[in-house]
Amino acid sequence: MTTTMLSSSQNKQTNQNKLSLKEQFFHLYLTTIKQNIGPALIYGICMILAVVLPTFGKAIQLDGSNFYFFRSSLSFALIGFIAPVLMAAMLFHYLHDRLSIDFYHSMPISRKKLFLSKYFAGLSLLLAPLVVTKILCFIIHVAFFYPSPSIGVLLLNNLSDLFFWASMYIVVFTVSCMVAVTSSNVMESILYSIGLNGLLGGLLGIFIFLVSSLPHITFFIPIIKWICPYTTMVYYVELNMYADSISAQCLIAAAIWLLISVGVLFLTLRFYQHYQSEWAQMWGRQSMISQIMKVAAGLMMMTIFFYIKFLGNSNNIPNALLASLVGAPLGFLIVEGITGKGFAGLYKNRRYIALTLCLSLISPLIFITNGFGAVSRIPSVDRIQKISLSEDPAFQYSYYYYPSKDGSYVTPVQSKKITLTSPRAKEIITELHQRGIVGNTEDPNTGYYMSFDYQLSPFKTQMQRYYSFSYHEIPLILELICQPEYIQQSEPVFHYSPSILDGIEVYDKGGKLVYRIPAEHYEQLLETLRADMLTMSGDRLMDSTADPTIGYLSFFLKEYNEKEGINLDLREEFRNLKFDSSSLILRSSYHNTLALLKEWNTVPQNHPSSSIKEIVVSMPFHDSTNNLIDLGFSTHSYRQNAAEAYDTNLRWTISDPELIDKIYSASSLHRTSAACNQVFIPSTQDSYYSKLFIENDLLLSILKDSNLPIPYLLSDKEMEEMQHLKHSDEWVDKPTLDKSHYPSQITGADLFQVSKYTSVAEFARQNSLDWFSGKTEEQLSAMENTALLLPDGALIFYTYLITQP
Repeated sequence: MTTTMLSSSQNKQTNQNKLSLKEQFFHLYLTTIKQNIGPALIYGICMILAVVLPTFGKAIQLDGSNFYFFRSSLSFALIGFIAPVLMAAMLFHYLHDRLSIDFYHSMPISRKKLFLSKYFAGLSLLLAPLVVTKILCFIIHVAFFYPSPSIGVLLLNNLSDLFFWASMYIVVFTVSCMVAVTSSNVMESILYSIGLNGLLGGLLGIFIFLVSSLPHITFFIPIIKWICPYTTMVYYVELNMYADSISAQCLIAAAIWLLISVGVLFLTLRFYQHYQSEWAQMWGRQSMISQIMKVAAGLMMMTIFFYIKFLGNSNNIPNALLASLVGAPLGFLIVEGITGKGFAGLYKNRRYIALTLCLSLISPLIFITNGFGAVSRIPSVDRIQKISLSEDPAFQYSYYYYPSKDGSYVTPVQSKKITLTSPRAKEIITELHQRGIVGNTEDPNTGYYMSFDYQLSPFKTQMQRYYSFSYHEIPLILELICQPEYIQQSEPVFHYSPSILDGIEVYDKGGKLVYRIPAEHYEQLLETLRADMLTMSGDRLMDSTADPTIGYLSFFLKEYNEKEGINLDLREEFRNLKFDSSSLILRSSYHNTLALLKEWNTVPQNHPSSSIKEIVVSMPFHDSTNNLIDLGFSTHSYRQNAAEAYDTNLRWTISDPELIDKIYSASSLHRTSAACNQVFIPSTQDSYYSKLFIENDLLLSILKDSNLPIPYLLSDKEMEEMQHLKHSDEWVDKPTLDKSHYPSQITGADLFQVSKYTSVAEFARQNSLDWFSGKTEEQLSAMENTALLLPDGALIFYTYLITQP
């Protein structure tokens, strides 16, 4: 009986003690909140000013379909970088004062509960303003945007956004608490918390930067997006600020980081339970985190030195070495000084300084080994999942944009990439990649810029390279451009629908309007054009002889204006439109399209109008001599005023009807090589001229009996060889002439002064260039009679005469 009563009394006393401990825990929790309510209110006001007010301001300007503009992700990210860090530093600042820590740890409560009471108080202070902010944003969304989108969509959008930011704030706060309970002072706590939350992203970013400094490499590792809390928030801002819905991968990443933070919390609790009061204010104490941060700071300073002071394409190896030897120890010392450690203990840290130097020396090693072989590495075709290709050199169309409701102009589809997945496209790209490695080593930056962005199996890793290709690669580039999947993504005809077109007009090569297509025929014409374009091959695309151009089609879009409320019923189509109004060359090989036009009696004739009494042939302008040609399906024919159309000093007027007909028929609507003369066709209605292009060899052949002195134009191959030779040691030395020997005024007649100046043929012979094989009699004669350079080697005629607009 006595035993039973004693046992009952002991249990009652134990329960009272347990209840007391719980009360102490909540009392400390509430006390912590009261002590920090001031900074929390400031933080909440910042949230409202940075998020709620901009959301309201935009809401009164735009319609409901634009609700995704109001996530204010950038504001959440900027606040999330620093607010959780400061919150952790404030809550655990007492650990940096011996008197304070002795007081707290003498309280009749376990260290575990003491830590958790402050940790959960910090979470409450951190998350409450965030939740209130999202509630206010949701109310604004409903007030201005409902019923389109629905309440369910708005609620899901805001809840998803709240989950992400709440998760990331918790993660950053938990990591910052771990740093705070291991630091010696507040400055160290704040600095290292920021550093640790972005550490892995920063280190990986340094490596990516160094590798990307290698020639022709743009390097990126997708995992960097999620590798640390800060990069996760940055990528979320980039991905979701203007998206209709929250990306699922961002929510998954946030959930994973939230789970990781649980492990960090247990580790932090362990650190806190072993914290000694003697550590407080021990400015010289070196924790594991502090050493990691100083090593990372050394690597960062090395990178900054390399980028700002030492970066040079031809001196990357010595510059990287110098940046390592100077920047690495300097970064270590700067952090040592900022955190108040002083420099008395540097000798004790010699191992970490040496480690920093060794890690930094990876940078010159990267350049010595060309990125450990990355410069010459080509992925195997079976590993390539897809290739994103920049639209150079074939991109030639304007992107579509429209006035939004707030008056700003919006480009709905901003991607300038073409995605290729077919086996043949992969083979072409890898072949171009191989040629780019060799060609850019021998003669870099010679022609057509292209960028390859590979996605490789098995982990969807990315590999990006960019090269400039010479004329030798044109056939392979043309084959790539004519791949069906390339055409379907790069040509506006495949993106238009009949409902958004305001007009389609048929023109002949001379710019004369032949026919306006009725709206009821738009769909049939688009389908027929698409089928014909997919039959194009690279060997015909730039061959005006094998596949003559006979005219062009102009496509005009309807006006779409959200501010003025014009054609809003076509909103979805225009918001998914990539290209603006455009033109498309009509080719002789488009049999189905021409048959359709024939049914409508609208086929352009490849002969000049009988009213055209003369045409003008001129030398090319400057933009025609840069070794680039017009790759693709669009026309570059445009109309100019007679006074601006050509240089009167370098023109030849043709009035013979037979010659006009031959030149017109042989001309193209786009420039097919660097050796193209320009042909100007006068309008029958006004004073404007349309510009065509004709290959120099065809023009010489047509005019061989006309006694017109047409100069010889260098081909793509010859132009490249001349420029390469000019910049090499093989360039033939010429005596420098006195300036008085230069013509005071250069005229077209000087192009034929071969008795005074070096001709094209003589130049080729002097430099042992094979420019004579396969040439017609007219070309050989023109080469002998066309002057190229002065006796001192100045390419005055080719660089001055034909470049005058």
